[in-house]
Amino acid sequence: VLERHHALFQLPSLIKEEGAAARYDRVVATYSRAQEMMGDCSHGVLLRLREEIDVQVDVVCHNLRKRLADESVPVTQLPEAILNLTKLQLVSCSRDAPNPNGSRTVAGSR
Repeated sequence: VLERHHALFQLPSLIKEEGAAARYDRVVATYSRAQEMMGDCSHGVLLRLREEIDVQVDVVCHNLRKRLADESVPVTQLPEAILNLTKLQLVSCSRDAPNPNGSRTVAGSR
């Protein structure tokens, strides 16, 4: 089972690495892929994995907010930071939206 889902279990560390390298567009893509792959999991190991992914995304969002507040960051770089932060928040919020059957998915720590 672990071998079959190896890529899924790599997602938290991948998001952490991409965030540390300031590849925020890749963080957005990886987080979107994670949401699609995990679907509506709300129990067991997958729930814990989703929580760890959310922790790493929260760290990236925090770093983007710090970047926006940093007066030494060139103004020309701010629109990209705003765009990536907005995309991460939209992906996160889409998980909290109602499903077609009327239920809601499990909310993260946001």
